[in-house]
Amino acid sequence: MSVILPVYQAGVALEQSFARISRTRLPDAEILVVDDGSTDGTAHRVRSFAARDARVRPVLLEQNGGVAAARNTALALARGEYVWFLDWDDEWDESIAEKLVERAREARADVVVCRATWRQPDGLDTAVLDGLPAARTLTGPEAFDLVLAGRFRGYLWSKLFRRDLLGADPFPPMQSQSDFCGLVPVLAAAATVATVPDVLYHHVIREGSITNSRHPVLDNLNRCRETVRRVAETLPPSEGRERLLLHYDYHAWHLARVNTALRLSSADVARAEIKDVVGRMRLGEIAALVPVSLDVATRSLLVRVAGQQYAAVRRLYVGVRARLRKVRGRLKVAR
Repeated sequence: MSVILPVYQAGVALEQSFARISRTRLPDAEILVVDDGSTDGTAHRVRSFAARDARVRPVLLEQNGGVAAARNTALALARGEYVWFLDWDDEWDESIAEKLVERAREARADVVVCRATWRQPDGLDTAVLDGLPAARTLTGPEAFDLVLAGRFRGYLWSKLFRRDLLGADPFPPMQSQSDFCGLVPVLAAAATVATVPDVLYHHVIREGSITNSRHPVLDNLNRCRETVRRVAETLPPSEGRERLLLHYDYHAWHLARVNTALRLSSADVARAEIKDVVGRMRLGEIAALVPVSLDVATRSLLVRVAGQQYAAVRRLYVGVRARLRKVRGRLKVAR
């Protein structure tokens, strides 16, 4: 297998990631560490890691081109039958690669998906964000429908891919969401997608990450929707897909645009996004979402009814959620 790890301006913290990789059981692996034009000594640390571990292949780029380009560059060099993408500042179970490869071979799968969590810097896991709670074997179109339903997410690190399925340059040059736009066509084209019910990966939420940056590119959410619609048109129809496409529109497009703008954009941008989204929402469509996701239907109705007042409602919700997380964290420590 090939492990692909893009890094940029990681600094001394990269040593923790290298130590974690060294402890991970990696069957017949090569580890491609891509330094994406760092200027803080990261390239030196990558070379030092390669000198200590014969499995490591350093890929040192002269200029910073973004994570999508770094992944595509490493993928062109990858020689493994399977590919696993990592984020250097995350955490994972030491058995994850072993279990993913074992499941891939057992199911003859093109893609394997495990469960993952969002993890706060203090170690508190706040939500399971990918995968299924049972081992299943699916077709690509069935897996695509699970993307629409929000059960499979666009993250790469919780998935193992057969190298041949990825092709050349699958990830478009986007500041964010390149993983999603690259994943969706690949997942839909897979002959077999297998799931592992174990929680094996933990995405650590940190200040300064792309998804937490202060300069969101809201147009990328539109590009994600365009990708989903384009892929859907290539697939044979399935029962319920139209309703699932509606669910995607409301959950991953309407609500995502509003919440991203409120969280990271200026007040003027947020007001404009809310106005546009409210103008697109239809009460009949929201009612049709209830059998798919009562939560998405409820939040969509709240945006539709509250309009510009939704900003105040969301601030209240976020504040309550933060307090509940602190309480859960204290209870966890007490145990």
